[in-house]
Parts: sequence; C-alpha cells; structure tokens
Amino acid sequence: TYMESSKKQATFGKAAVGLIVTDLNGNRISFGKANVRFFSKILSCLILYIGFLMVAFTKKKQGLHDMIAETLVIKNNTPDTVLLSKQATRLESVKAILCDGLFHIMVIRNLHVPE
Repeated sequence: TYMESSKKQATFGKAAVGLIVTDLNGNRISFGKANVRFFSKILSCLILYIGFLMVAFTKKKQGLHDMIAETLVIKNNTPDTVLLSKQATRLESVKAILCDGLFHIMVIRNLHVPE
C-alpha cells in the first residue's frame, strides 16, 4: 500500500512493466485509498479471482478492488492528455499481477514460521 501511494505510485511488478496506480482523475492516491485498494483485493480473491479477471472485461480495465477504491492502473510513460487512452492493456495488467505475485511468493517462502 505504501508503494502505490508513494511518489513512484507502483509496486515492484507494476513499475517493472511501466504501470502506475492513480485515482479516477489521474492523481496520486492517498495512503488511505491504497489501503482500501489493498484490502479490497481480498474480496477479489475470495470470489475465485473473478475480481481480478474483471480487468479484461471492463471499459476502464478496472478490477473489483479498483472499482471499490475508485482507482485506475495506467501506463506511466504517456502524456496526461486523455486518461482513458492511457489505460493498461490486458497483457500489461497480467504481467503486473504475475510480477507482484512472484515477488510475494518469494517473500513468503523466505519467512520462517516457528513450529
């Protein structure tokens, strides 16, 4: 949540594929909004990842968690003229999810849980 509300506006996975998270007006999101987005991802997971799959079928390429938090994932390297033309493509969204997922798996694998 901190990373998406920071100046970089992206997690490691999103930054790796040139994406950022913004509010509906293209502005940086607050830490509170980033937390809403983060915890909404739990709901997206609980319904068999349908909340993430929605990205492929919505006009603004938003997942359920983005709709709840009123956020967008957009390309970082384009001018701020037309926000909708900056929407992440399906492939870019999938790449970001995979990169973030791999990062989380690596972190979790290295956690030592006392037995």
